[in-house]
Parts: sequence; C-alpha cells; structure tokens
Amino acid sequence: MVRRAHGLLRQIGTLMWKNRLLKQRHYIATAFEIAIPALMVILFAYFKTLQPNTSIAAGFVTGVGSTNLFESSNGNLGANIGVYGGNAPTFGFVETSMTALLLACVVLPQHSQYDFNRNETNDLVPSDKTICATKFLYLGYTNIDPTSPFAIPVECRGKFIPYKLAIAPKNSFTVNYFSQTMAAWYPQIPLSNQSHNAYNATPVVPSWTDSVMYFDSADALQAYVSGTKYGTDTANPKIYAGIVFDTYPTDTQIGTAAPIEYTIRIDSTQREGGDVGNIPHTANNDPKFVDPLQKNLNRKYYNTYVRRGTNTLQTAVTKFLACLPTWNAVSMTTDGSCQQVQSVAASSPAVLQRLTSQLLQDEVLTDILQSVAGNPQLGIGMNVSTLLEALPLNSTLALLHPLKQAPQAYVGATTYPFPIQAYIKAPFYSMVSQVFSIIFILAYLHAVSRVIVVLTQEKETRARELMKILGVRDAAIVLSWYITYLLIFVVSSVLAALAGTQLFPNTSFGYLFILFFLYSTSIFAYGFLVSCIFSNSKTAGTAGNVFYFILAFLGNFATNSLEPVKMLFSLLSPVAFTFCIGVRTVLYDFRQ
Repeated sequence: MVRRAHGLLRQIGTLMWKNRLLKQRHYIATAFEIAIPALMVILFAYFKTLQPNTSIAAGFVTGVGSTNLFESSNGNLGANIGVYGGNAPTFGFVETSMTALLLACVVLPQHSQYDFNRNETNDLVPSDKTICATKFLYLGYTNIDPTSPFAIPVECRGKFIPYKLAIAPKNSFTVNYFSQTMAAWYPQIPLSNQSHNAYNATPVVPSWTDSVMYFDSADALQAYVSGTKYGTDTANPKIYAGIVFDTYPTDTQIGTAAPIEYTIRIDSTQREGGDVGNIPHTANNDPKFVDPLQKNLNRKYYNTYVRRGTNTLQTAVTKFLACLPTWNAVSMTTDGSCQQVQSVAASSPAVLQRLTSQLLQDEVLTDILQSVAGNPQLGIGMNVSTLLEALPLNSTLALLHPLKQAPQAYVGATTYPFPIQAYIKAPFYSMVSQVFSIIFILAYLHAVSRVIVVLTQEKETRARELMKILGVRDAAIVLSWYITYLLIFVVSSVLAALAGTQLFPNTSFGYLFILFFLYSTSIFAYGFLVSCIFSNSKTAGTAGNVFYFILAFLGNFATNSLEPVKMLFSLLSPVAFTFCIGVRTVLYDFRQ
C-alpha cells in the first residue's frame, strides 16, 4: 500500500514537471491566466479614483445637505390619484382624506392616462361630451343605478366608465352597519351655496352611497375584476380599491365589540414608464420588505400607501372601529353616532380651525378643488382657500364631522421615514453596478478556456491514453493538473487580492484572497467537467466559454429572486461569485 502511494507521488511529480514545461512553452498564455484578474481589478481601481466619494449628512437627506420634510421636490413620484404628478413634498406626505378619495375616484377618468379620452367619449357630440364631463366630474352624477336621481348622465351614452370602491361580502354588517355609518359620515356635500352655471347646480363631493359597489364574497370580487365585462361600460365600472371583511360580527353581534379582520385590495399594476402602481408590487419580495444594506432614504414606495388610498381606507375602518356606532337591532339601522363618545373630538373653535387647516394640507383634495374652482363651466372663479372659506356652514360641518372621529389628523396625519445616519456614498459603484460582476466573471474567461483546452488536448492527442499504457494512473494525471493550477491560482489570487484592497479599501486582504482563490479552484472543476464531454479542444473551449458566459448572466437575472431560488442557483460558482460581487458593490455604494 505504501509502495502504491509512493508510486503515485512519483507519477504526480513527473507529470507536474511535464505540466511546467507545457506552461513554460506557452508562457504568454500562462502569464495572462495569472495576471488578467489582477489587471481588471487595477483598472477598476483606477476608474474609481476618477469619481470621488461624497459624504452624506445625517437626517432627512436627498443629497449632500439635509432637507425640510415638506419642501417641494421636483423628483418624479408619478401621478397622484385623480391628479397629474407634480411637485410633491420631499419626505413628509399627508394622508389623503376619504373626501379626497371619493372625489379622486370621480376625477380619475378625466385624465388621458386613464379612461376619459380612451373610452370612445370622443365619439360624443361636443355638447354631450361637455354635459357628460361636467355633471359627472363636478356635480355628483356618479351613481351607476339609472333610477337614481344622481345617475350617470344620459349624455354620456354609456361610454363613460367610472371608478368605484368595492365592499365584500354583502351582508347586514357591511351594508346596514359599516356602509350606513360611512354614508352618515360622508354624505353628498355641496361646495357652494348657489349655482353659477347653466346646469342650475352646485359642485359637490360625491356621497359614499354613490361611490361603492357590493359583492357577495371576495371570490365574487375577484371574478368581477378578472372577468371579460370588467370596465367595459357604465354598468360594469372599474374598481379603484376594495375592503374585504374576512372576520365580522354575526347579525346578533352587530353593535358590540366583536372581532373584525379585513383586507384592503388595491391595484398594484405598474403605470406607464414603469412607475409604481397604486401600491408597490410585492411579489417575489421585490421591493424588499427589509433591506439591511440600504442606507439612503427611498421615498419611491412608502408615499404610494399614503397618497393613493391604502392608508385612507385603513383609517376609515379604524375610525369606524373606534367609534363603535350605535345599532338599532329592530330596524337594523344606524345613524352613525358613536357609542364610544370619547372617540369624538370636542367641537371647539381651536379643534375646528386645526382640522380645517388639515384640508388645505391634503394635496389630492386641494388639486381637485383647484380644478373645480377654476372650471369655466361651473362659473365659480375662486382659488382653493377662498372656496373653502366660502363653503356653506352645513358643508363645512359635514366635511369636518368625520375628521373629529379618532384617530384625528390633529397633528397633520403625516407619514415620513426615519432619519438616516451619516454615510459615505461612492457613486462609482452604482455607475458600474450593472456590469461590475459580469466584468469580473469575464476576467476569468481566459483561465476557463485554458483549463478546458489543456485537459481536452490530452484526450485529443491520445497523450493520456499513451500515458495510461505506460502505467500512469488516472488519479496522477488529474491530480498533477489540479496541483499545477492550484499553484497558478494561488499566485493569481494573491495579486488580485492585493489589487482588490485598492478597489475595496474596507475589505481585508485575507477575505479577498479567499474569495478569488475559492472561485478560481471552482474553475478547474468546471474545466474538468467540460473536458469529459468533448474530445476536440477547440469545440470544448468554445462551448465551455459560451456556457460559462450564460451562467454569468444567469447570476444577474437571479439577483432579485427569493432566497431559496438564490441559494439553489448559488450551487453554480459563477452565480455565487456574481452575488458576492453584487453585495460588495452595494455595501461600498452606501458605506458608513
């Protein structure tokens, strides 16, 4: 046994001498195997010096300096509900009120990026189109029931598709208790005490009753929005959002503090240009619920919950639960008054003045009221502040009534992120992030090709067969090449790690050496696998490089996948190396 081992070692030593002679004969190719990864790192380190780092201060920051929470920003956050996108607060977003949401569901079809100009309304004669738009958008004619006094105008000819709020399931609790309370809190509210237009009507805030649809179950709601008739005509309006009660009181429990669970359904379809929908699309954990590597403030996602209705509906249900409305079990009705009287704020002048000022902070409400006040068909001719000051007393009280219900927006109902710590931003890494890992993979492409070629050439030239005839064992042949390349990759990894300390200054030499060395050793295993499949060195080298290149791109595609998927793909060394370089890039882009 000892003699066999001694013989194997002698064979390995002899074969390594042979390998050294082969490498010496092709010294330029061997030098490139060693030097290309290090040269690539040095090249990137040089490029990094051309883009200086930036120190980001602590606090609410978009750039170098701190920013006021409510300072207007020109950054594009996409269109709001019912209004075009414009300057929005930098970080502090005021929650859209239910009054604004009811108005927005009416105004949504007005804009060309939604429905009004897309649903064949251009086929209407100009007079009908004007009447249709004015009555529906401003005068409260929004009910899809043709027998309602506020039915959608006949001048719309069934070509105008409104948006509604969905409630499911349809039962005594949702219709007679929850919705009756909402109807008492959000009736139709006139915005003027006199008409100044040809319609002899005043602009109004649509009522809750005219703005909702009921479905027998959550499945019925899902079937409706996915059906072929959805959004095709007035009788089949679109659904902006829905509240689905999963757990609710029985008929005998209504009016008592019974357990309630609900789900808010809202569209997450991306808008034109890839803009975030009414809420972020959270499939496949993208965007991530928690990103431990994020150090900057990202306002792209959280603002949608505040500005586009999710928080509004959640607050409405919370107000309802805090109120615990009275309930007449005989007539199965409620007048919207609260059993929990302490949940309603006192109607003091200070409270009413503060809640009135809150209406002016609602960007959705003010934008829509601005279009109402300045519409020539309505003949009002005011700005928003003047319009609110001139509201009839009953309208003012009706607008403020639900605002007095806890949770009150007394301090502004403002949502903003936590301030950040100071960090150093290295913009170089974000500039090259899309190609960084690919370039690192390509740096080893020559080494991959050489490993495949030298192993396949032994088969192609029958050299391996001849050595086996002479008594050389397979293990000696494979181990000799493995040790040869182990030495080559040790030298290559040392050089790459030394250069890497300039590109990644906060990462130790030892970590970088382990990273490059372990990845290099996997290249030999990959080359041995490919050489077992092919007998022609040129074919093997070409096919091996192509497949290796595909694996590199696979790593880029799998970067945002779920963790189990990433772990599975990480069994492929190019993918794992891509992930590792990608993490280093993010860490150095935002580092403390």
